[in-house]
Amino acid sequence: MEGQVNFQTGTYTFLFDADNDVFGGYYGAPCGEMLFGAVLSRQQPICARVFSGDMVLAQHCRQITTVKKTAEHNSAAFCMDGDLYISLLTELVSSIKERENLIAIPNIALTIGRHNIFLITLSSITNTAWREICQKLKGETGFVASFQLDMGHPLHTDLFIRYLIPHGFLCGDELFLVHHPFQSDEEQLPFWLLDQPQIHVRFIDGNEFEKLCPQINDEEKLSSAGMRYLELIEQKGEQNLYQRLAIALLHNDDIKNCDFSITGPFSWEQINVSESKLVKYALNTEHEGSGKTKAKLFQQLLNITKDDWRYLAAQIENAIECGALQNVRQTEHGVQFHIDIPIKGLNEASRIVRTAWIIRQPQECSLVTAYILDKSQQKEIAGRKPLIVQHSDPKLFCSILYAYASGAAEQAAKKCIPTPMYIPGYAEPILEGAAGFAWIVIHDARKRFPRWLKKQQIGRLGYYGGWHIYTRGCSQSYDRAKAYADAFAKVLRQNGIDCHVESRLD
Repeated sequence: MEGQVNFQTGTYTFLFDADNDVFGGYYGAPCGEMLFGAVLSRQQPICARVFSGDMVLAQHCRQITTVKKTAEHNSAAFCMDGDLYISLLTELVSSIKERENLIAIPNIALTIGRHNIFLITLSSITNTAWREICQKLKGETGFVASFQLDMGHPLHTDLFIRYLIPHGFLCGDELFLVHHPFQSDEEQLPFWLLDQPQIHVRFIDGNEFEKLCPQINDEEKLSSAGMRYLELIEQKGEQNLYQRLAIALLHNDDIKNCDFSITGPFSWEQINVSESKLVKYALNTEHEGSGKTKAKLFQQLLNITKDDWRYLAAQIENAIECGALQNVRQTEHGVQFHIDIPIKGLNEASRIVRTAWIIRQPQECSLVTAYILDKSQQKEIAGRKPLIVQHSDPKLFCSILYAYASGAAEQAAKKCIPTPMYIPGYAEPILEGAAGFAWIVIHDARKRFPRWLKKQQIGRLGYYGGWHIYTRGCSQSYDRAKAYADAFAKVLRQNGIDCHVESRLD
């Protein structure tokens, strides 16, 4: 609470440890009595909107795991992404400390992360009023912290305003609520009002309420902490392919029977874009069936032939996780769906290609077919060239492939946001997360590329065979090392190098 006093109004949140023994499991009214006792004891009354409720940080980390549908009922199971929860908790605590705050406990991250937190938010109060209220709460058992909201931070506005229950506005010792004709007055009273006879309730109509209610000053632009949060969500909170499929199956009312489970994390090794599907069918101009027409269009419009199947396969694979799902359905053969993908041809032209997929067993997704959509369905979206080496000269092929793979790996490691690690006895987390290693194992060390690596003194022969390439420039972060190795191996596999990734914590 250091710094100069100012008289500008802001929105402030007050946090209470609902699991503290002092509340005995009944915390709403005692927390309200604690806070509003401090508010009403001031000589100068405040006029503020009031919100209250439990913190629901875990709701931001919920992931679907199972969808089951029968003629009688539908059901879905969810779990919490622990890594995302720790990352969001760390971001939240960091953003709290960046605002003007009073933290009344030694380790706020531990308390928020492990305990149920009850919140009361007051808008449009002055900094002076907030300071005086905090001084009265400072020694109270169960009080955790208070801070000024960052209105340019989506996590703040979600957790501390939008996900809470609005309770009208407090002006002096009067709480103003909107009168609803189809609801009794008693039903509208907030539970924290119990045992607080000093607060008088007045019901008014909606128009008068809007005129008198203090306005919350919303910032239009994201703050630096808000942008940091969105980057975190983009990296760690986006739904993967299997989660998006599960959501689509759950919400499609036309699907009457379904049993779909996600058995583990998403991996690029689970995506099967086989050579035969492209070379013998979609890119085969001599195919006896419809493949001939598809192949001619690929050749005429994109200059892609069966010799370029890896170039097409890599673009399809790269786009599958973020492409929009269409026609998701459950059949006797498995879960089937379409994804339309912009493909950049070897002639620099781009066309929308419809890809059809099937999942016959959990975590194994196979390409069924691919074809260019007709002209009426095309959109002006440019494809993105994959990291496929187009040179046949052995030395040039190897050097370019290594540059492609290492460049993609370095970018992935830099972009990676490690899951912070908390150590007992230390208040601050290790932001780079757990320490560890990762490496790429090329299965056959006798082939051209590993022989070139050996000459360049890159990697070494594995104890059980194969050629091992170790991560570079990832500090000691396990997460960064794994991201580096996964990206490196993906480029190698797309260029025909059989390999996999191994890793271990230090």
